[in-house]
Amino acid sequence: MRWLLVLALSPAAAQHQQAAAAEQAAWVPHVQRGFAAQSAGRWQDAVAAYTAAVDSGTVPADHQLSVASNLGLALQNVGQLDEALSWFDKVLRAHPSNADAHHNRGNVLYLQQRHAEAADAFGRAVALVPTDAESVFNQGNALAKMGHHAAAAAAFASVLRLTPRDAHASYNYANSLSAAGNTAEAISAYKATLRLSPQHSAAQTNLGLQLSAAGRYTEAAAALATAVELAPRDSASHVALGYARKSDPAATPGGAEEAFRAALALEPTLSSAYLGLASVLKATDPVSAVAAFGAAGRGEEAISGAEALGAWLDRLEVGEGSAVAVGEAAAGGGTQATAQGAPGAGPTLGGLSLDGPSLGGPISDGPISDGPAYPDVFEQAPRCASLPFGDVNTAGGAAARETLMAAATHAGIAFSNASVTLIHGMSRPIGAAFHVPHGLSNAMLLPAVTAFSVGGAPRRYAQAATAMGWAAAGDDDATAGSKLIAGLRALCADLEVPSPRQYGIDRDAYFRLIPTMVEQAITSGSPANNPRLPTPEEIAALYREVYE
Repeated sequence: MRWLLVLALSPAAAQHQQAAAAEQAAWVPHVQRGFAAQSAGRWQDAVAAYTAAVDSGTVPADHQLSVASNLGLALQNVGQLDEALSWFDKVLRAHPSNADAHHNRGNVLYLQQRHAEAADAFGRAVALVPTDAESVFNQGNALAKMGHHAAAAAAFASVLRLTPRDAHASYNYANSLSAAGNTAEAISAYKATLRLSPQHSAAQTNLGLQLSAAGRYTEAAAALATAVELAPRDSASHVALGYARKSDPAATPGGAEEAFRAALALEPTLSSAYLGLASVLKATDPVSAVAAFGAAGRGEEAISGAEALGAWLDRLEVGEGSAVAVGEAAAGGGTQATAQGAPGAGPTLGGLSLDGPSLGGPISDGPISDGPAYPDVFEQAPRCASLPFGDVNTAGGAAARETLMAAATHAGIAFSNASVTLIHGMSRPIGAAFHVPHGLSNAMLLPAVTAFSVGGAPRRYAQAATAMGWAAAGDDDATAGSKLIAGLRALCADLEVPSPRQYGIDRDAYFRLIPTMVEQAITSGSPANNPRLPTPEEIAALYREVYE
């Protein structure tokens, strides 16, 4: 904030002004009280004093700028932001080239979350005073809030040219590079921040996350271990350390489990820690792994609780050693566990089975044995979404729900045998971090991830488009794939599927967690099943793409 210290009048100067012009006697004591109050942090008293000075009508022209500016700043400090903005606007109408007024106006707009206007105001201040590092820094913050991470990084880089040892600017520069997907540059910037401020625990944590995103797990584990030493009560750092150790081939056995349990000791309901714990237990202790998944609120994807898993194992009558395979399937790992003799499923896309009807069997008469007609499914889905629950008793409502239920059953049969792919891998972290229902987070990702994946299996995706009735039988694979993507986007729009932003997920929290979500998605094993294998950077880019 920019106080105009010209108001700190000495008693001698005040006496001279009072003697020179009697009409000034009314405003000077008010201004002096205002300045004393602002210096002591008594903002409400400062507002009252400066307002009294203005109301006296005796403030000379050469002091009106400073009185108006300081009144605006005092109003800002008591939270009267609209009134503060009004005073800064008055200053700028009289003094359009006053850089401090543009800067102060930007601060108020930023507090009002009017980030585009704030960035413009700070930009005007910088245009008037290019060496004003504070205005450049604040402009970078506003740009980051707008999601303009590359521009924000450029602003913070400008700050560092003006003040090379500004650790705060260095940290924000690294964060903006990370959010823009520039992993290698972000790693260098976090290291530079730590050279300026070795005890900066957040920079140490974010360095570890970026190293993990780059697949440099040994370095990531070392960085995150240091972060835990610097901030031992930061549960998120313990979780990140657990994931890095889990992927680090040089890590000490049990180190990942230790980190996840340390996070849970600090925050017993932390879903991401339970998910990590389940992922390290599933190969050796599937019963505990499933219990951990249940504790993380992932009951829709895993058997909820050790007792239920034990009963399931008894029903299957599996032999010795089969518990690990069953545990893998229950915990969402890559190992397929099917009953002996069960046929493998055909291709699946997300939850859609592309198997045809069951032909030639002794019983083949119904939507489960023969399979639902997929064009009917996609015609009925919007109808189901718009039906009040009471309408299920009507003929049309019951038929719509029956069709969709049969399709959901086929989807479950399909991915129980063939596992799931990138959409599910990316969806789980969104649900764990932001409490989005799993089906909804899948839908948020479906069009964008399908567009990314279609080139990996063009024939299968073309078959899906034709089955859904969106592509003609004579369409080539590329055309059918394009129609599939367009159809999915239209369907999601028709069903009013929100983006993460529209769902209410905070932008900063979402982008800050992208490296963690990338790591968790990869750890789930699901991306390895995708028709097109993604890199960590591509997964991060998809997370950024779907946010809006």
